[in-house]
Amino acid sequence: MPFEHNSLQVMLQLATIGENKEIVKGTYPIFLTYEGEPMNLIFKCITIMIILILISVPMRILPVAAMTEPHDPIAELIRHAQGDARRDAGHDAGLRWFAYGAGCWMFAIVYASVNNPTVPSHRLLGKSSTYVHTYTDEYKRSIKNQRIERSAIGWGVSLGAVLWLWKVLTD
Repeated sequence: MPFEHNSLQVMLQLATIGENKEIVKGTYPIFLTYEGEPMNLIFKCITIMIILILISVPMRILPVAAMTEPHDPIAELIRHAQGDARRDAGHDAGLRWFAYGAGCWMFAIVYASVNNPTVPSHRLLGKSSTYVHTYTDEYKRSIKNQRIERSAIGWGVSLGAVLWLWKVLTD
């Protein structure tokens, strides 16, 4: 197919996972044509780049997730610690850290990142040192991330409300 001066050819490469967990690759040409302003071509190119990024991100993540070993003891321990942290934080703690973020703004986020949560000791009794170290690190990291995320959301909502009120009251 001839390449004309007012068209742009982009080759799209896709990789998917087949039924037997093999990677199936394919290349597909995409032709962009434009008439008139060059800005239209730039807009189409940017649109295609965004579409390619949105398509490629899941394609990069899925093969890695499909090829991980299901019986990795460290990965199971990390998932277990994260699940315990989610259950221990609960719904009330999320609302509490949201309120801290809304009321104390940036100070709540700093406090959430500096404060070290404690691991319930009954979960660590009789375990190996590797288990204790891995579980403790992952549990604390998961709790901290939840606290930072919820206080940041509270701060963002509060900041948005203040800016909206400022606009309403000053106009």
